[in-house]
Parts: sequence; structure tokens; C-alpha cells
Amino acid sequence: MVLLMRTTRSVSLTDSGARLVEEAGPGVRLALTALTNVSAQPGEAVGRLRLSVPAMAVPFVITPVLPTFRERHPRVEVEVVIEDRFVDIVAEGYDAGVRLSEAIERDMVQVRLTHAFRFVVVGAPSYLERHGTPQKPEDRGMLL
Repeated sequence: MVLLMRTTRSVSLTDSGARLVEEAGPGVRLALTALTNVSAQPGEAVGRLRLSVPAMAVPFVITPVLPTFRERHPRVEVEVVIEDRFVDIVAEGYDAGVRLSEAIERDMVQVRLTHAFRFVVVGAPSYLERHGTPQKPEDRGMLL
């Protein structure tokens, strides 16, 4: 089906082309409007950002960082999935995840979101006498 007639001096619609524009015009305008709405200006971020976040990171990372991010990037829809399991970010369709530095694979890119901080274990001497004193992070299960 020929939709356009082209000469060396002009381009015009054939009858079929004119009918297509007439019938598809509203749909084409809708599609162009949708494309305009989702397209970004130079330097502007647009779209959805899906994050995997352990519950313990929410008050230390997400709560302080997210408001500033939303202010800087108002056209980004942020989906924060909070779960306490080690998620394969790529395989499960996440854009990024919040992790402790020691849990980041070598081939992943890391960006620090907060100042460095440490976790410490505290307990009453009587409790630690009964349950033992953890010596390394893996011992945390003995305190529960």
C-alpha cells in the first residue's frame, strides 16, 4: 500500500495515506503526547527506579536520602521493596540495592549514600554471661 507520493519537489499523501491519517490521527497524537510525557530533557531523569532494601537500612539510608533524591528528580517513580533476604538484583529485575560494602560482588558498581558508620553489639553483662559474647558478626544469631 502506497501512503506517500514523492516527487523531486514535494511529498504528498495518497488517498490511502490521507485515510490513515484521518483514522489513526487521534491515536498518533496520543502516542506523541505519551512520548513527550516520558521523554527527558537533557540532564533530567525520568522513569521508574526499583530498589531492593533490607529493613535495617530504611532508617539509616532510605529515610535520609530519599527526600533529597525525590526533590532533585521529581519525574522518577521510586519503588522501594523492603525484604530481609539477599536478592539477586539483576535476575530479579531491580535497578539497584542497598547493601553493606562487604556484601557487594566484585562486578557490581557501588556508590556510597551515607557517611561510614559502624554497628556495635551492646548487652548487660549478666545477659552476655548467660548467652555468651559474640566475637564476629556471624555470631549475632547467638544473641537472639
